[in-house]
Amino acid sequence: LGTIVTSDEGYSGQNFNPTVATTRVDGSIKYGLQGHKDYAVFVKSQINSTTDLYNMAKNINSGFEVYVNYILDLGTSTVLRIHSDDELKTLIGAGDAVFNGSFNGNGKMIEVTVNDISNLVNPSNATIGNDISQAQRFVGLFGNVGENSVIHNFDYHILAGVVLDEGIVFASNDEQAMGFVAHVNKGTIKTINMQVLGTIRGGVEDSAGTIAGYNSGTISDVVVTLKNDNTLYDSNFKATLFGKNVGAVCGYNVGTIGSQFNDGVIVNMSSGVVSNYDNDSTNLVGFQAVGGISGVNDGTVLNVSASLNGKITTVFNKSQWVHVDSTDLSLVSSPDVGGIVGVNNNNVYGCSVTFGTSSVWNVQGNLGGVAGTNYGVIGASSSQSKITVILNRNIPSSFSGAISNHVPENFGGIAGVNVGELAGGEKFGLIENATVLQNATIQVSASGSAGGIVGVNSGFVSKVTYTLSEGYGLIGKTVGGIAGTNFGSDTNAVASIEFAEAIIEGTLGNANTMHVGGIAGTSYY
Repeated sequence: LGTIVTSDEGYSGQNFNPTVATTRVDGSIKYGLQGHKDYAVFVKSQINSTTDLYNMAKNINSGFEVYVNYILDLGTSTVLRIHSDDELKTLIGAGDAVFNGSFNGNGKMIEVTVNDISNLVNPSNATIGNDISQAQRFVGLFGNVGENSVIHNFDYHILAGVVLDEGIVFASNDEQAMGFVAHVNKGTIKTINMQVLGTIRGGVEDSAGTIAGYNSGTISDVVVTLKNDNTLYDSNFKATLFGKNVGAVCGYNVGTIGSQFNDGVIVNMSSGVVSNYDNDSTNLVGFQAVGGISGVNDGTVLNVSASLNGKITTVFNKSQWVHVDSTDLSLVSSPDVGGIVGVNNNNVYGCSVTFGTSSVWNVQGNLGGVAGTNYGVIGASSSQSKITVILNRNIPSSFSGAISNHVPENFGGIAGVNVGELAGGEKFGLIENATVLQNATIQVSASGSAGGIVGVNSGFVSKVTYTLSEGYGLIGKTVGGIAGTNFGSDTNAVASIEFAEAIIEGTLGNANTMHVGGIAGTSYY
C-alpha cells in the first residue's frame, strides 16, 4: 500500500502503487466537491504491463473493493504475455477477496505461456511419478468475480504446457471451481476469443471450465477453441480438463450462458477433445458430468453451438485418474455426458450440436446429443429456440490409446434419460421443438435403451423430428424412433410423446434387440 495523501482542500485518500489520478493531465490538482472532506482510493486503472496487472491483483487481494474501470493499454503492442513461472504471478480476487470492477481488454491478446521449456512435461500424460514442474503451474487470471463486475473484450490464449491445478472453494463440501478466465464468476464475462492448449487438473470433487469453473453470473459472446498440436517439443500437446463436472465453457452453471441475441457461445473442439485420459488427443475428462458447454446446468443455456471433433468419454476406473492418488476415488455408477450439458436441471434453449466425423465417444452411463440426463426444459416453445443435433460419428468409435472402447447405457439424440414431473402446472423433463439427424450407427449396452430423441423417457416430448439416414443404425436392447423406453404414471400424466415424427431410412435394432418401435421400443405405465 502507498502513503496517505491530502490535497490543499483537505481531501485525502490512500495511494495504492503505482500512483495515478492525484493530478489532472494538465498538472493541476484534481479537487472534489467544495467544502467536503472525502476519503478516496487512487489506483492505476490503465494496465500497461504484467507488473501493473500484478499490482492490481495485490491491491484487490489486500481488501480494495472500490469499483474501478480497468483497461488494458499496451500502446503499439498487441500482446500481454504472462509466464506461468513468473515469480510475481498472483490471482486477481484470491481467497476471500473479490474483484469489483470492469476489466476491458481493449481488443488486445493475453497470452499465458511457459518461459522455460527445457524440462517441460506434457501435463495430459503426467502421472504421480512423472508430475509437472512448478514452472508450468498457472494460478489463473481472476479468482472471485463480483456480481456487478464485467470482464470483456480480449483474445485469451493458453499455450502448451500451462497447467492450472488449484481453484477456489465454492461449495460447503470444499468443492473447488477452476477456470482460466475466472474460478468463480458472479458478474459478466463476454466478448472473449479463447484458444486453449493448456490443462486444468481438478480433483474428483472439482468443477472445471475454460471460461469459469462455477458461474452464477452471465457468460456470452465467447468463442472457445480447444486445440491439439503434435508438432511441439516432440510431444502431442492438447487441451485437457479434468474434474468431477467438466464443460468446455463452464464446469457448473447456475447463471446464464449465452444470450437471447446473436451473441451466444461457440465451442470448437479440435480432433480429440471432451474425454477421458488418452495419449492421442485433447480431452475434457469428466468424472460425473461432462458437457460441450457446461458439465452441470442449474441455470439457463441459450443460443449456443458446439462443434465436437474430439474424444468424449468418462472415467471408468481408478487407474485412469492419472494425476491423483487412486485411493481418493469412489466411482459414480452412471456418469452423464451431453453435447451441451452433462446434466440439465433447468433450461436449455436454442442450441445446435454437431458430433463431428473425427469425434470419438467412449462413454459409460447416459449419453445425449444435448444432455446426458434432463430434469428441466430443453427446446422451449418459441420457434427461434429450436434445438438441432447432427450425429456424424459411429458409437462405439474405434481408436488406439490408453483406454478401451465403451458404449453408453442409454442414448438419445437429445437426452439419454428424460425425467418428468408436473409441479405447479409446469412440465419438467420437457423436450420440445427439436430436430435430430443421425448419419452414423450408434449402439448402447446389451441392456440399454436407444431412441432417436430420448433413450429412456418418463417426461414430456413434443414437436420433435428424428431422421435416421440410409445405411446407418440405432442399436440396443430396446430401440425406438423417438424413445427407446417410454414409461410413467397415469396420475402425473408423465411419459407423453406428441407431435413427433420419425423418418427411418436406416435400421432400428439388430438380432439382439428385444423391443423395437417406430416411435417407442416399449411404452407402459
